[in-house]
Amino acid sequence: MPPKMKKNLDMEDLEGANDDEVERLIDPDEDDEEDFFLKGPSAKKTVRFASDKVKDVQVQIAEVTDVMRSNVGRLLDRGERLDQLQDRSETLASTSDNFRTSATRLRRNMWWQNTRMKMLIGSVILILALIVFIPIILKYSQ
Repeated sequence: MPPKMKKNLDMEDLEGANDDEVERLIDPDEDDEEDFFLKGPSAKKTVRFASDKVKDVQVQIAEVTDVMRSNVGRLLDRGERLDQLQDRSETLASTSDNFRTSATRLRRNMWWQNTRMKMLIGSVILILALIVFIPIILKYSQ
């Protein structure tokens, strides 16, 4: 039988082990052969294998969490951009309404101005025609 050596224990070994294994790891006087025949094969390899699986799952969870955080970040950015786009479209709608009313008012003003100008020109032509034709009519009527 080999001499018993004190085992070097890390916190990682203690964290990943069951209570029975912790006692076995801490107690250097216990004989491994007795343990095998009394309790069956050691679950140390199984625990490490399960621990590896747990670590793999934790890594996958961390990756999924990172992806979800980036997705949430992108969604928030998209929401902000949509809010900005909505604000811009509302501003554009109000500006277009103002432009439409201003254009309608300007068109009516221009129509009245054009109509007044036509009436003024028509009046001037009528007055000139009267000035020219009244003396001619008076001269031939005598």
